[in-house]
Amino acid sequence: MAEKAKKTYRLFALPMTEENVAQTEMQRFCRATPRYVLVYTDGNAPDGSVEIGNDDLHRLTQGDKNWLTDCNFIILAQELKQNENAIATDVGKRLEALEEALKSEKEKQKEG
Repeated sequence: MAEKAKKTYRLFALPMTEENVAQTEMQRFCRATPRYVLVYTDGNAPDGSVEIGNDDLHRLTQGDKNWLTDCNFIILAQELKQNENAIATDVGKRLEALEEALKSEKEKQKEG
C-alpha cells in the first residue's frame, strides 16, 4: 500500500467582517462568532488571518475548543473509513502473529 502524504491542519483567526465571512464560508471547517472567525484547514491561510499555534490555544473559548475537537473527530472518522480495509488487514495479521506466539509459548511450557 502506498504511503499517503500526511495532512496537517492549522487553525486561523480573522476579525469578524462581512468580507472575512464571505472568504471563509466555503471552507470545510469554519466557525463564526460575533467577534472573530475561525478556520481549521489543511490548505492555505485565509487572507488577513493570524495562525493560532499551540501557545495560543489558551485564548480559545470552551465553545471554540469543543468545535475544534468536533473537527478533529470528523477528520479522524473520515481517515478511519478510508483506511478501514487496510486497518482490518493489519489487525488480522497482528492477531495471527499473537496467536502463533501464544501457541509457541504454550509448547515451551509443556516441554519444560
